[in-house]
Amino acid sequence: MGQDRQLVRLLSQAERRLTAGLVKILSARDVSVPEWWVLTLLSDAEGHPMTEIAEFALVPSPTLTRIIDGMVTDNLVYRRADDLDRRRVLIFVTYRGQILFQQLQREVERYEQQFQEELDVETLTGLLSQLTAITDRQDDAVGRGA
Repeated sequence: MGQDRQLVRLLSQAERRLTAGLVKILSARDVSVPEWWVLTLLSDAEGHPMTEIAEFALVPSPTLTRIIDGMVTDNLVYRRADDLDRRRVLIFVTYRGQILFQQLQREVERYEQQFQEELDVETLTGLLSQLTAITDRQDDAVGRGA
């Protein structure tokens, strides 16, 4: 197996391991991983357009529409027309959504801390730097249509 395929496989395995732990935390509160990413982005209490949320939550736009519909029904988020451009709809977190985010955030931070403690500071710093570089390069390639 070539080194490049090994990298993709190892990154996939690491992502699955980390996501499995995240799913366990979130599912106790009936929150999916994409809903978690939506709440994470919206926790700044500013409105965000659907395209930005879809990119952050790593889901296609049609899927995000269904996710947001469910979150509106659950009173976690709401839609509002942009004050500057009435044609554009922004999504905001509700008070209930903000409370849920804060409760889950503590648990997710503890989980991330446990994972980070498995690595020494130098390794963690290098890993974060390299992963950032990989995702930045990928974002650039996607932006160029590569």
